[in-house]
Amino acid sequence: MQYVYAVASFLGGLGAFLIGVKLLSESMEKLANNRLKSLFNKTSKNGFVGVGIGLVSTMVVQSSSLTTVMVVGLVNAGIMSLYQATTIIMGANIGTTVTAQILALQSFSVTAIFTLFAFVGVMVQMFAKSDTAKNVGFMLAGLGITFVGLALMSDSMSELAKEPVIVDLLERLTNPILLALIGVALTAVIQSSAAVTAILIGMVGNGILVGGSGNGILFVIMGTNVGTCMTSILSSIGTNANAKRAAFIHFMFNFIGSAVFIVICLCWADFKAVVIDSWIPNPQQQIAMFHTLFNVFTTALLIPFSR
Repeated sequence: MQYVYAVASFLGGLGAFLIGVKLLSESMEKLANNRLKSLFNKTSKNGFVGVGIGLVSTMVVQSSSLTTVMVVGLVNAGIMSLYQATTIIMGANIGTTVTAQILALQSFSVTAIFTLFAFVGVMVQMFAKSDTAKNVGFMLAGLGITFVGLALMSDSMSELAKEPVIVDLLERLTNPILLALIGVALTAVIQSSAAVTAILIGMVGNGILVGGSGNGILFVIMGTNVGTCMTSILSSIGTNANAKRAAFIHFMFNFIGSAVFIVICLCWADFKAVVIDSWIPNPQQQIAMFHTLFNVFTTALLIPFSR
């Protein structure tokens, strides 16, 4: 029964995490929505400005999917050009890695501090008078609930990490394409690459070597970047041709970047050990840092072709 309880705890933690992310995202969108749209509309012809706007916007709302959905809507309304949308989508992919960096903070034992934000946020929301203050309360509560969910998932992983059969299966699963497809499928179903990243951080934090000791876990991360495109693809249904192109560009950006990195990791079997492990000793922070490096590299590679 302990494994049934562990799975139940994991699913409960995942549910709390997703609710926290949704609450955080929606409250920050309400606080910044009009300003973000105004910022989008001021995008110049300089591609790097668009990347910066996408990066900052996604850091604010903590969701590249939300930023991309907004961009698809603005393109559909004729407010934004396809080129402007392309550069903002590139920046959004970098901005979403901030979530992974926040998640990796649990390795510094600050989880308890962040979970306290749930209580503070609820108190602010209950006693605040203005809508802005209430939204700030919801934002803090969302951030706290996110870490509550993360703590539950991490604790449940510690139980599963004691089961040799499960650990052995995850470590023996080394086929790069299969690992990438697992990342795609999980993210498409959960609709959050941040949630999948949280699961991976929880596994690594409990000593589970997903995909073995080589580049295995990197293939899963690359798959999550493709899976997260499902939200923008769904949002483009029923829109005009340019809006559909914006969603397709989001998919192609992540697909091409993943394909390039998969080839690099296949040709360079010690990539993680030589590049990532040597720079960052903490395994949880390694996941977050690779996520960031992956998106920065892909943006630098593809921005010359964005026109």
